[in-house]
Amino acid sequence: MDRHDPEGRQGPACEEAFGTFPVAVCHEWNTIAHLNDYEGAREAKPFTREQLQLFLDYADDQVERALRAQRKGALAAYRDATLFKVIYGWGLRRTETSKLDVVDFGRNPQARQFGRYGTLNVRYGKAKKGQPPRRRNVLSVMDWAVEAVADYVENVRPRFGFPDHPALWVTERGGPCGPARSTTGSRHTAMPLACRKSWSRTP
Repeated sequence: MDRHDPEGRQGPACEEAFGTFPVAVCHEWNTIAHLNDYEGAREAKPFTREQLQLFLDYADDQVERALRAQRKGALAAYRDATLFKVIYGWGLRRTETSKLDVVDFGRNPQARQFGRYGTLNVRYGKAKKGQPPRRRNVLSVMDWAVEAVADYVENVRPRFGFPDHPALWVTERGGPCGPARSTTGSRHTAMPLACRKSWSRTP
């Protein structure tokens, strides 16, 4: 049975219209089996759900550690933890994320529960060669991601002391966090040793 045509209707319809019908050309005997789930470069391997949760938990732990130690860096740690959640929650690239402004979030009439964070206007999407950045709107779908960015914008970002700065991610000196400065470029080196050891056992 074809999983794309469980009721078997496409074959007779195609034969009646075209005098022939589609058949499968890939079988176990003429295809190569995948030995691993991922066969690309190890450093580019996507996170599993478990690894992603470890990563986000670790980022949150850095905020708690800074607060308990009463040392400088708690605001930056909270900013970075939220930044990672935005990357995953809206499926963004590093540069796209670093160039976000506060006003890039907007309302979605079809998702009123998200308030002013129902959509995200990505102004610096990946461009084709010789063309300007591509813009796109991304709908918000994850409650926890919306809650994280709302808490950051409304309660944490104002403590940086630059309310008039347009950038979503600001530094302690009042500048925007560019892709070279953001911690997104060192996601593996920032991981705790326990995470890296567990990942090394993952094929």
